[in-house]
Amino acid sequence: PTLVQATGVVVAALIFLVSPWLPLDLLSLVLLGLLLLGRPDLGPPLIIAFLPFFLHAKFLAGHPISLVELGLWLTIGSLLIRWLWHLLTTDAPSLTRLHLYPLDRPLAIFLLAAIVATVFAQKQGVARHEFRLVFLEGILFYIVVSRGCIRSPWPLVSGWAIGGIAVSA
Repeated sequence: PTLVQATGVVVAALIFLVSPWLPLDLLSLVLLGLLLLGRPDLGPPLIIAFLPFFLHAKFLAGHPISLVELGLWLTIGSLLIRWLWHLLTTDAPSLTRLHLYPLDRPLAIFLLAAIVATVFAQKQGVARHEFRLVFLEGILFYIVVSRGCIRSPWPLVSGWAIGGIAVSA
């Protein structure tokens, strides 16, 4: 089942990538979301595999969206849904405790500085865009990798290698 699920994620992502039709785009996004809901550990390798294509945005209903962003938000959504489901269906007080990792405090300070810089920026549109892409999504990816579902670095390395092979082809 692991290979089938991983293949399903790759196929759904590729359908979204090459599809010229909005209904097929939406159908592949729903399929990708459902697959990541079942296996959120496939999200980070997918995100890393799409990193070489970050500048090649896909237009969805007239709005550009990066596949990296899309994979990140789908992975975060699947993790949040699973976490909320677990909270609602079990008595798990351990999930509500916050465990801090060594990089958490510096990243929180970094995020606070980015928020302040964004609030006081002269060009608000550009500042909000850069805040989202550079700071918020980077920190969210750190959270997904550090607290999500990755137990080994090898799926991430595999995603990086697949992305490198795909961009060189």
